[in-house]
Amino acid sequence: MKINDDFFSSLNSQFEALGLSKKALSNEHYKNKISSLEGNDKAIEREQQFIRGKIDTLNKEIAQYENNMSFFGKGKGTEPLKKQVEQQIEKAKREIEDLKEKLQFLRKA
Repeated sequence: MKINDDFFSSLNSQFEALGLSKKALSNEHYKNKISSLEGNDKAIEREQQFIRGKIDTLNKEIAQYENNMSFFGKGKGTEPLKKQVEQQIEKAKREIEDLKEKLQFLRKA
């Protein structure tokens, strides 16, 4: 475990030295994780199921947020709350896109 942690720490410092964005850095981390799973079909399938489950959960959260927004009345008092819920929806949608990208990486493995 310590060797693995040291390896990823070293890898992170090299990626940061290259000036990669956080998203690109995250993608590279995930690609490295996938490469460690190559040849282990069960582990890849479990990872795919985990990601699909997370996407499903996020889609349900978005539906719940949108449903809750329909109960907000119109007025100054509800605008900050409505804006906060809209931000949560956008955050969930971005996370879904990231997860879909990870699924694409897994399919290539």
